[in-house]
Amino acid sequence: MSGPRFDAPTCPAVTAHPVSGETEPLVLSRGNLFCVVNRRGDIAPPGAHDLGLFWEDMRHLSHFELHVEGGPPTVLSAETAASATSQIDLALTDRDYGGFFADPRNFLHIRRRQVLDAAEYVERITLTNFLARPMQVRFGVRLAADFADIFEVRGKKRERKG
Repeated sequence: MSGPRFDAPTCPAVTAHPVSGETEPLVLSRGNLFCVVNRRGDIAPPGAHDLGLFWEDMRHLSHFELHVEGGPPTVLSAETAASATSQIDLALTDRDYGGFFADPRNFLHIRRRQVLDAAEYVERITLTNFLARPMQVRFGVRLAADFADIFEVRGKKRERKG
């Protein structure tokens, strides 16, 4: 005597789409100083009209990007904690390094904390290694400034600056 037969259902192909708000930038503001960054905490691509560090209607920083060996880290979370503070949590995974590390999967945690204070932008970057041994990772920051006024950033052409 045989029991009931259950056939495993076939799963159709699934396309993943970004979660609502995943591509929205983070905005920090304090007085005449404001900063707009992407979900990784970067002002990138360079010169993007909607990103930058602005003070008194002039963009001072047009490119600010944390470059990490192995490619861009995976975004775990990104939020503005207060109007002038953001916290972005990133991770390097074994996928970034071709599956070289077996455990743990997310072996390097990167926390970016960005703060606008008076007339300055301050960023603290904290790295946490979850491997049982020391590791070396190359990272750096790429910067560019264009000192464009807010109308130029939005596409207005000027005959001359000043």
